[in-house]
Amino acid sequence: MRYMKSLGTVTAGAAALASVAPSALAQPALDRVLSDATVEEGQHCAVLQVNFNFPVRYLSHFPVSSGDDLRVRIRAADRDHDSAMQHREAVRPPESQLAHISEIQFDGDRPDGATLSFQFGASTQYRVGQGPDFRSIRVAINDGVDAASCSPESHPSLPNGAAAAVSQPTPVTVPQVDVGAGDPLLTEARAAMTAGDNAHAVQLLTRILEAPDSPSSRDAQELLGVARERAGQRAHARAEYDEYLRRYPTGEGADRVRQRLAALVAMDMPQPRPELRRAGRQERRGGAQWEASASLSQIYFRDDATYTYEDLFGPPSPTTTDHQTNQNELLSALDADVAIATNSVHARLRASGAYSNDFRAGGKDETSLSALYLEVGDAQDRLVVRGGRQTRSTSGVFGRFDGGVVSLRPMDRIRVDVIAGYPVDTPRDLTFDPHRSFYAASVDYQGEKWDASVYWLRQTSYGFVDRNAAGVELRYVSDRMNLFALADYDVHYNELNIGLANATFTLPGDTTLNLGVDYRKAPMLATINALIGQTVGSLDELRATYTDTEIEQLALDRTAQSTTYFAGIAHPISQRFSINVDATLSNLDGTPASGGVPATTATGQELYGSIQLIGTSLFKEGDLGIIGLRYADTSTSVRYGFDLNTRYPVSRALKINPRFRLSYRENKNDNGTQLSARPSFRLNYQVGHHGSLEADVGAEWQRTSNSSMREESWDYFVTAGYRLDF
Repeated sequence: MRYMKSLGTVTAGAAALASVAPSALAQPALDRVLSDATVEEGQHCAVLQVNFNFPVRYLSHFPVSSGDDLRVRIRAADRDHDSAMQHREAVRPPESQLAHISEIQFDGDRPDGATLSFQFGASTQYRVGQGPDFRSIRVAINDGVDAASCSPESHPSLPNGAAAAVSQPTPVTVPQVDVGAGDPLLTEARAAMTAGDNAHAVQLLTRILEAPDSPSSRDAQELLGVARERAGQRAHARAEYDEYLRRYPTGEGADRVRQRLAALVAMDMPQPRPELRRAGRQERRGGAQWEASASLSQIYFRDDATYTYEDLFGPPSPTTTDHQTNQNELLSALDADVAIATNSVHARLRASGAYSNDFRAGGKDETSLSALYLEVGDAQDRLVVRGGRQTRSTSGVFGRFDGGVVSLRPMDRIRVDVIAGYPVDTPRDLTFDPHRSFYAASVDYQGEKWDASVYWLRQTSYGFVDRNAAGVELRYVSDRMNLFALADYDVHYNELNIGLANATFTLPGDTTLNLGVDYRKAPMLATINALIGQTVGSLDELRATYTDTEIEQLALDRTAQSTTYFAGIAHPISQRFSINVDATLSNLDGTPASGGVPATTATGQELYGSIQLIGTSLFKEGDLGIIGLRYADTSTSVRYGFDLNTRYPVSRALKINPRFRLSYRENKNDNGTQLSARPSFRLNYQVGHHGSLEADVGAEWQRTSNSSMREESWDYFVTAGYRLDF
């Protein structure tokens, strides 16, 4: 089988920056959600897999089974990763002769929750499912032949050996379409095709189709398929014919296009291709196969705010107005991947980093390094070694570190990992702290439906046992149910650090039910928690004031207990409409006063709820509309929210995304209220297959008042940038 891989593009903002940036424009990645995307392709089935840097849960998807646009709702399996799920990023689509994937994007800034979106070159039939490792989402794409056997669990392959005789191509003539007297581009394109200049015709026809729909669009779409076919670009021609039939399913032109498409399918079906395998590992006699890819992005952020404050307490005082620039910076990021493979060994070098230019007075430029590692393994992946800066979410290692991993596979279903290194708190840490280190080991079993992992990890900091944990992870994936469970127990403190279980059920009518419980220490229990609220920066400095036993007690005192329950249901009302309902109940215990740090009070039960109605292809094929309502009853306030999120494809390359968010808050501890409104407008323009331009502009008005003050603020923001994939 043929296996192709795509590295993730650096278009996500850092979590730290996301907390400041008013927009969720695709930002350079400092803390990434997406890892990469791969595709396994057979004769009639292709399985696309998008990999994540931490466990995620599949919640639902829409449309249900076909379309040129697919949206998959996901949720972090571990609540510690919720903050990373708040921004946007993208991954380069892998090449596929069958799937025609043009765009893969992750968007955490949506009223219906974090969403993984796919854009296809034509209307596509698909099935969606959870990846078996719970760190991926799989989409099975079929061409309508034997669709029942093309599932997310499939590993499609192409036939080897002798094949049926290849159909001979029939001559492709230019159809006698009505070019219309008012469209010189269409007339010029047909003349170019008659003269045999198909490349020029493709350029002209693409210009017509990138503009808003016009009377010429139908004929231009058909001619574009013909021009592609005459140029020998059969895969592109099939995509254009599919697009024509999706947009114009009836009429004389549709009959012509169906005949051409059937001829192309007949030509392609018997073609034998090599068995599907990892890209770059095809058998070669002599030499090695190299692969290289990179993504470059630059995003400019600007956020200015004006505040008007009025003091209502005491004698009358003049109203004060203040202005400040919250953000004025340029983020540049590069993600590069170089791989080499022979018949016996493969190697990969990965580098991902970013540089931030802060243009504010006194601003500080920053460099960040998300990944820099070398991986070497044998052709069968029986032994794989990786060293450098990397991110991991297994074996008890939950985050980024500088170090090495050795993976052994003594049997097909068994993998043993040994890991050692130094924790890295943020990508902006270009060096590691030699006084903090860890080592860990794990054993993984990979079954047909059940997978299991057991691990042990020991981490030290300045001579202290920082974390000493044993854990187990269970995963189950089937057509109708997915289950993920994790237990992490600290044997040094004799405390359960994490206990969580998530399940997704697919009910009749393609309804999905999601249930989850999360019981954990917040933050994760570690001796380094003793530094919370202290003025010193290391455990070694804290020893000057407290004994080791007292320091460990401080760590326990600063660590609260968090319990969360989640339930959600998603139901497709029709081919165009779907409804989602989610509810979360959480509780955070208080912590005692100690070491000069004041106590914190328990939150009590806090309730969060939301409902969204999602519609697609309402005014034009491929458009999107989401209306959502939000409610939150917390320990300090009650909040209500309304969200409107729309997306309209002006052309195949240009999409606009108007949004509006309205929120109202009532405080419980005083008579204070807050009302805010946030309109914004996002624009995305796809430049060919390897580039995109994106801009986001908007404003937020907010009015806050209580018995002693009244404040009104206006926040204006703009983000703009580009991404190039090489």
